[in-house]
Amino acid sequence: MRFLRKAVLWIYVVSAFFAFPMLLGMICRGEKPLSVWRDYNISLARHGRQDALLTLYFYGVFYITVFFIPYFVILIWFEPKTDFLAPWKRPRIMFLSLWLVFTLFLFSVPIIEFFRHLPTDTLNGWLLIGWCIWSYYAIRMWLRLKRDRVSRQNREAEESRSAKELHLEGGK
Repeated sequence: MRFLRKAVLWIYVVSAFFAFPMLLGMICRGEKPLSVWRDYNISLARHGRQDALLTLYFYGVFYITVFFIPYFVILIWFEPKTDFLAPWKRPRIMFLSLWLVFTLFLFSVPIIEFFRHLPTDTLNGWLLIGWCIWSYYAIRMWLRLKRDRVSRQNREAEESRSAKELHLEGGK
């Protein structure tokens, strides 16, 4: 049973390695629809049932990968020292990643159009690449400032609690 599980996982990983970027690029370029059923009907009419089933398989791998990428990113986002593997947190992470997937599917056309109209011709695309790197570091700094603010508030609360305890002990 363990061998079968590993074999299925390897088949999925290899399929996702090829199918996900291929389908994502085709969907972004407008060559394939985001809906599997439209493409299934096109493949069924053009090439027959086997090609249509292969199309279903690749879209299934694509949809599962679109779910797992945010799931693992959110899972890794938590510090390993915390109890992020607690059973009550896994459904929340699943809910959040499903929300991201449905948001992507709901707003896929405007999101794809936004990325199509990015100014990649300005400075041969380096301005956009620089902006992405700068944004990454800006988000990291914002998160660090937020974490420092929370730790400072916790430290101040602890100091005020200990000062109150000392004041109460000194009054006795």
